[in-house]
Amino acid sequence: MPVLFHLKTFGSFALTETTTGTQLPIPTGKAQALLTYLALNQEPVMREWLANFLWPELQADAGRFNLRHTFFHLRRLCGDALFHQNRQQIGIVCGCLTVDALMLLAMTRSDMNDAVDVTACETVAEACQESFLTGFWLPDCDDFEVWLDHTRQSLLRQLVSLLETLAEQRVIDGHLELGIHHARRLTHLMPHDDCACRRLMRYLIDARRTTAALAEFEHFAARLTQEIGTQPEQETVRLSHMARLSAATSQAITSTNVKQITQEREWRITTALYCERAEIYGRADNLSEYDDAEDGYPESITTRFQLVVAEHGGRVIAAPSGGLLAYFGYPVAFEGAPTTAIIAGLVLLAEFAGRGLRFRFGAHLGRTLCDQQRPDISGEMARVAQRICLVAESGQLVVNTSLREAQNRFHMVPLGSHVFRGLSRSFQLYRVERGASARQIFKVIGREEEQRLLKATLKQTLSGDSVCFGVRGEAGIGKTTLANALGDTARQAGAFVIKLHCVSNLCNTPLYPVKVWLREYFGLTQTGTALIERLMPALADVGCSMNAAELGLLFALPNYDDTSDSAQSAQTARREELLSSLLHLLILLATMTPLMIIVDDMHWIDPSTLELIRRMRQARHQSTLLLLTSRNAFDATANPDHCMTLGPLAPDAASELAQITAKSGTNLQRIAEWVEKAEGSPFFLRELAHSEGTIPANVHAALQARLDQLGPARRVAQMAAVLGRKFRPADVATLCRITQDHCALELQKLVDASILTDTTGTNTLVFRHALMQEAVYRSLVTADRQQSHLAAAQLLEKTPQQYRLRPEQIAYHYQQAAAWDPAAQWLLQAGTRYAQLGANREALTHLTAGIEAAENLPHGDKRHNLSVQLQLACIVPLVALHGYDAPEPHEAVADLHRLAPQSLRRASS
Repeated sequence: MPVLFHLKTFGSFALTETTTGTQLPIPTGKAQALLTYLALNQEPVMREWLANFLWPELQADAGRFNLRHTFFHLRRLCGDALFHQNRQQIGIVCGCLTVDALMLLAMTRSDMNDAVDVTACETVAEACQESFLTGFWLPDCDDFEVWLDHTRQSLLRQLVSLLETLAEQRVIDGHLELGIHHARRLTHLMPHDDCACRRLMRYLIDARRTTAALAEFEHFAARLTQEIGTQPEQETVRLSHMARLSAATSQAITSTNVKQITQEREWRITTALYCERAEIYGRADNLSEYDDAEDGYPESITTRFQLVVAEHGGRVIAAPSGGLLAYFGYPVAFEGAPTTAIIAGLVLLAEFAGRGLRFRFGAHLGRTLCDQQRPDISGEMARVAQRICLVAESGQLVVNTSLREAQNRFHMVPLGSHVFRGLSRSFQLYRVERGASARQIFKVIGREEEQRLLKATLKQTLSGDSVCFGVRGEAGIGKTTLANALGDTARQAGAFVIKLHCVSNLCNTPLYPVKVWLREYFGLTQTGTALIERLMPALADVGCSMNAAELGLLFALPNYDDTSDSAQSAQTARREELLSSLLHLLILLATMTPLMIIVDDMHWIDPSTLELIRRMRQARHQSTLLLLTSRNAFDATANPDHCMTLGPLAPDAASELAQITAKSGTNLQRIAEWVEKAEGSPFFLRELAHSEGTIPANVHAALQARLDQLGPARRVAQMAAVLGRKFRPADVATLCRITQDHCALELQKLVDASILTDTTGTNTLVFRHALMQEAVYRSLVTADRQQSHLAAAQLLEKTPQQYRLRPEQIAYHYQQAAAWDPAAQWLLQAGTRYAQLGANREALTHLTAGIEAAENLPHGDKRHNLSVQLQLACIVPLVALHGYDAPEPHEAVADLHRLAPQSLRRASS
């Protein structure tokens, strides 16, 4: 059914024919109210109800008569095709009418995990500048007025949500000024809201417009005092102090120092774990101490929180709201940080419960702006984690849906979608069941030959042999999935499977993978001596006798960490006894049934676990399979009997994997785009399909962790990402202001880490994946990014002609640097060049972009002359494409006539 009309309800009422653009003269009052209600209701409405709704002051017969009369006039003006009716109901035919209010609702009700169509959202937001039916009023219609007020408030909330989404997305994309524009609209819609004011102030501070940020604060504070007699929240006041400090600092330091300070800020992916007291139950030794700590928590609680967080690689930060707060993945990222944060939360829940205390936890993975001292400059990560924590009940841990990797390890109970005040997006929350783990069946796509080899090895093991098999490959290529799938096959065949997962930030914690496996296998959540007391009888049940001293050494308990001379002399012997007991346990398990041990991510294995695996391999006990996965080559200590290297998935297999992972009904063209973007990486492909094409936070976190292991090479990678996916090492050295020899060493680290690829014989390097380049690029803050693009553009301009890039590529760097004058000049050069080559559509694209760039220049002769040159240059490709006698004006011609002065319009015609 074609769309016949468009109904404008924001501002003044207007009904327009879509084909002619003619506005229909709908009478004010009841006719407009009836049409608006039917349009927004979207379902047929009973005539009896409508008559009472719009004419409550009349008798029933008179009300029905007025309804018939009003509806007759609407049908005469709009035609019968717009309505369907019978004796009981009237309504709008589906698909015949578009409504700005419904378009707004459609934008805000879409799945927030889907990719945001920013342009479409901005179009809808711009169409909703005024309030719903501004000034509209019906006398003596109380029910209608209640509905009208409710609709206005509901649409206002939806518009606020949409503008928050646009502001965040534009800032993330690097368009800070557009983010400021949307944030400013939010302050107009919510003039007394502290969150809206802080958002605008943060964006202005990031844009180095501290004076404007302070002016916004003073105006906001004055409005609160005069209109509602209150003061700004403390968080808003602290932000104003930060703006004043920033303004004073920027006046006192040189431009060189400004550049250095901005480079210290960057976007990072971190996991925030927030903890707060819920209630007290039972009897506890420290109950009185806990009650007396009115301004916080007793030292015993905060100390234990710090110790557990530190043990799991996190960092404790003072929480402004009074709870306990920690960040994982800061200041150095590590893979598996979200999962580690959840493990730390579960350990703390068990510890506090053992003391007779009840806490609740919330964990949130997200993108945050940080520097060397603060992991969350804006404080938004902490606010989200705190609000997620409030959803949890006493003794619970709640996480958001972004923690996908944790969903494969823990049993997650869905709590539904939650929207928090001041935040634009909804959050799918899950409660983590302590001590429960969900068994996932792994399906492998496109690895038929590899699976055949592994299954043959498993069959050999089940027949009684002892085999060690290694699987190599870059991160995300599918090593873990392949190993887990073989583990499922081994379990079905009756084998006992042990998985030891090595972690990057705990590669020097002795036997950490073994400790985690023991906890999970025996279902233990206790700590300290309580853990030892539960573990000893559990091991005895399977025939393994380990004493308290050995287990105390394994779990590094203070009671067993004696530093006396006599203890030091026996330390080596005790460690030897511990390794012997663990080896005995493994052999004992292999005696009862075939045994498969998976050592995942062996490149992060700690020396003690490596020694245990080496001894297990030397024992060569029958019916034992050691499956090792690593990104690096296996050294002599654990050199496997057989080894395979995984490469990228074939296009057909990648397409099949994407179709299985994507939502049902996903367009095949979009799937093809994801397959191309992932470049054969199963990890990237799954995450793209899960997030409908956007790059989720956990992908950025994984790539960020790999970069953080390389130290100064991180900055080199950032400058390379500014230049693009393909770049010359000499250009990177210039941008980083280091020697070419030093730069070559850092770039080699990136090549060795499989982040870059060396294209032999071309003197160029390439990011291995487009997603890697994008993740590195997005870690730069706006100011640093713009400065780097400006330096890149100036560098490329000085490049000799034979090595110089195409003009539009130089223009791109100037555009990203917001240097509009040179950007427009280079776009003019690009458009003219392609017009001479006969590539008229490409020429128009660059010239139109040049016109847009020129519009950002201050009013004056330079802007006018440059705009005229660009507009005149458009004439040749327009005529070539459409001729002199085109029957209908082309869109580009219409744009040209809109932009060009009157004299140019005559020339182009």
